[in-house]
Amino acid sequence: MSTHQSGKGILTRAEQIGALQQAEGLNKPEFKIAALNGSTSQKFAESTAPKAALVTTKSYDEAVEMLFQDKIDALIADYPYCAFTAFRYKDKGLIAGQSKLTFEPLGIAVSEDALLINWLQNFMMALDGSGQLKLMNQPWFKEGSWIKELP
Repeated sequence: MSTHQSGKGILTRAEQIGALQQAEGLNKPEFKIAALNGSTSQKFAESTAPKAALVTTKSYDEAVEMLFQDKIDALIADYPYCAFTAFRYKDKGLIAGQSKLTFEPLGIAVSEDALLINWLQNFMMALDGSGQLKLMNQPWFKEGSWIKELP
């Protein structure tokens, strides 16, 4: 059965994205990265970029504000959050890294009902096989046109 794939992502200012494409990427002492305190993103940053200056925040809003104020160079968070925030603040120069830093397949839990599981597997395979599943992701993670409809 097909699953949605997520992972850790990077949110930064457009002018910083070049520095992230170099061999050392985030793992430089002069690079300041933020992650939500106590999160898996914090653990990922600590293990992947031990040389970088890690700033932990109480909220994503706090971290994004720090990006706007040039207090950090990047935020490590779940990729969907990075993509959403980059779309939302495109006019302020935020950008999400194009690739996910980790691979995290997601799925749904259902009761042990053989008929339901069979139906769901068939439904997901049909969506995936027809290309509809890929098309359904397009507006959310590639275009971001839906963001202008938010209050």
